[in-house]
Formats: sequence, structure tokens, C-alpha cells
Amino acid sequence: MVGLVFTAVSALSNLNKTLLSMAEARAAQRALSEVNKALEEVMNKSLTYSDFVSVQYDASGAVSMLSANTILMNRIASDASRTAQANIDALAEQGIELPLGAALGTSVFSGKGPRVKFEILPVGTVHTNFVTEFETAGINQTRHKISLEATATVRIVIPTGAKLVTVRISALMAESILVGSVPDSFIQVGNTSDALNFAP
Repeated sequence: MVGLVFTAVSALSNLNKTLLSMAEARAAQRALSEVNKALEEVMNKSLTYSDFVSVQYDASGAVSMLSANTILMNRIASDASRTAQANIDALAEQGIELPLGAALGTSVFSGKGPRVKFEILPVGTVHTNFVTEFETAGINQTRHKISLEATATVRIVIPTGAKLVTVRISALMAESILVGSVPDSFIQVGNTSDALNFAP
């Protein structure tokens, strides 16, 4: 009898772990989708590289400084964070449901059995920031990419446990080819230099 009880408890424990792992994957997928929607909503197709960065040249025609439009960047980052947070909050109200049969690991029972609902709780706020990348684009040419990155964390909760899930996604906002040598330090961003990674 003791052995039978132990086997049953062990089976339930493994089932809970399987369900939690499946819920983690589903929550990550849904959260990533909602954050991606937010980035797509704030992306203005009419914006170009020159709207984000002003390129200055010296007398020889070489790049001497890049000046970031921090007002525009801060507005876009703020809008993206607010929209993504609203999407995550809406996801939390819906929760996630998985059929119990899916946890048995066989296609025969996949999609069958009673549905188990998982609660999703937002953890903190969605964090957004701009990141940049410099890469060689040819002889005496450098490609400068400007992307908006968003990070969100949610907690999956079931009666027998909970788990944190963090998703991160980035969207390319603009890029340009800089011709000539690029100095090691040339970005001017006012009071937000710590928030922007513009060093090549």
C-alpha cells in the first residue's frame, strides 16, 4: 500500500512538472507575441535613420560625430513600454489553459482531458531601451543599426507551484551605411548617454 501511494504521489509530481514546463513554453510564446505587437504598433514606417541620428562630418569628409535624437527615442521607447504593458496585462486576465492529456507526452491524448488553467501575473513593468550595432559593410564602410529592445517578465501560477518567465525581443528601427573611418567615440546624446549604446 505504501509503495502504491508513493508511486501515485511521484506520478502526480512528475505530471505537475510537465504541466508547468508546458505552461512556461506557452506563456513565453504568448508574452513574446504581445510584446512584439507593441513594437510593431509604435514603429513608424515613415521614420528614417536621419530622424534618429544626425551625422556630422569634418573638413576631410570623415564622420566626426553622431548626435542622437533622444527626444524621439525616449518617446518611442515610452510608447512601446506602455503598449506592451497593456498587452501583458490583458494576457494576465485571460490566463492560459492546457488540456491535461497533453502532459502525458503522447499524441493519442494530446488535446484531450480536462483543461488546466494557469494564472499569469505580470512582474514589474516592461523595460524598453535602444541598442545599436556597428558592423563592417565593405571597404571603408560601416553599417550602423538602431534597434528597440523590450524585456518582459511574467509569473506562471498553479496550485502546486509557480515559475518566472522572461522574454526579450528587439526590432530594427533604422540603419545606414557610414562611409569613411568611424572614430572610437563620437556620439552626443545629451543627458541620456548612459541609456544608449552608441559606441562602435
